[in-house]
Parts: sequence; structure tokens; C-alpha cells
Amino acid sequence: MVYLKDMPSNETLARFYSKDFFNSQTDDFIKNSTQIRKERLASIEALIPGKGRLLDIGCGQGYFLKEAKDKGWDAYGLDISDYAARHSKKVAGVDIFLGHIHDARYEDSFFDVVTLWDVLEHTKDHIKILNEVRRVLKKGGIVVASTPNAGSMDAICHKYKWPYFDFEKCGHILQFTPKTLKRSFKKCEFHIENISTRGSLDIRYVPSLWGVNLSNQFILHLLDGLSGFLAKFTVPLKFGNIIILYATKR
Repeated sequence: MVYLKDMPSNETLARFYSKDFFNSQTDDFIKNSTQIRKERLASIEALIPGKGRLLDIGCGQGYFLKEAKDKGWDAYGLDISDYAARHSKKVAGVDIFLGHIHDARYEDSFFDVVTLWDVLEHTKDHIKILNEVRRVLKKGGIVVASTPNAGSMDAICHKYKWPYFDFEKCGHILQFTPKTLKRSFKKCEFHIENISTRGSLDIRYVPSLWGVNLSNQFILHLLDGLSGFLAKFTVPLKFGNIIILYATKR
């Protein structure tokens, strides 16, 4: 596991996730995220019968919460960003707790599902968070987490230039590999149901490591094809860019 050398204060983190941070996302990213949100919710619904209470930690702008609410879930959200909390409430139409999960004081065994989409890499004490998640999760409940893969081909090739290492750009404090993420959940007594990766090495960015700026569209198209081909090998070997973990409380 990789930690940021100089840990930011909670106040610094809260300020970091301002309107500018969320509005820096491109239209293509938001468009692609719509399909991802649908796939994420479908994967949860395939594992748990019926619809119950769902808590989205680090709910961001609230679009996943809205997806869950529209599909019949009793949706709850939580975020440390004042902007995100207000925006989520407007988008999803549900109350959002502003702060950390251990300050929310939810009842024991209250939720059927807890999601941590791209959250743990932003936290200073992920074990404390996971222990609290276990407390508020019902027996048989599901927790889902996604996070960048520090053991991916992208990270290996880019090394210190890997974009997810840039705190000023991404706000990431911790970096996980499939092994360290699995170990963290097991430490908090979760049963791992499935862990996988998605996404392959983006070949487009490799030439930039040597200061080469490619603009030829034909070459870029070939590189995109090569990236897709490599995904057939990197994902099964857990070298994909994003880790996705499903675990249950037993």
C-alpha cells in the first residue's frame, strides 16, 4: 500500500473537494459514467434479493444515489464536501449527511448495501471507515468498493508519473493493489465475494513518458486498438486500472 508522505488535514480535504474539483470532469466522463452507474447498480441487485437501504459514502454529485432511488432503493448519502452534499440533495432528492461516517451515528445493522465508489483512496484511515461500515451493515449485507489499481500496467509503466499519484489533481492519499485492498477488508472481518479489475494500459500515454507528443489520428487509432487487445490479458491477471471488490458481512 502506498501512502501520501505529508497527510493533509481534514479541513484541507474538505476544501479540496469544491465545485471546481467536481466540475473539472469532462462531458465524455459524465456520459460514460451514466452507463457505469447502471452497471454498478445492476451488479448489486444481482447479489441481493429485494430493495432495501443503501448508503453511498462519498456520494459526490449524487448521480448514483439518484439511480438507486429511481430503482426503488431507500437511498442515503454521505460526503465531506459541502458542495457535493448540497448538489447530491438537489439531484437525488434525499438527505445527505455532511461529514464522516463515524460522525453520522447510524444505527447498528441499518443498511443492506454500502457503496464506496472511488472513496478509499481519498481517506486517511480506511480501516476505521471499514470497521464503521461493518457496524452499520446488516448481516448478509453487501459492501462494494472501487479504487485505482497501483499494481496496474498503467501504474507500472508510468511509475511516479502515474496520474493517480498526483494529489493536487486527484486528491488521492492512499493507493491499493488487489492484494492490499483484499487484506484491508479481511482485517475488518468481511468475507470477500469477488475482486476483479477493469480497464487496460492506455497506450496513447506511453510515448509521452519519453516526451513524444503524438497527433497523427491513424497512429492514435492503432494505439487504441492495441489498448483494447491488451485488456484481454491485463484484466484477467488483475492488472486493470480499477479494482472492484464485493464483500459481505457474515
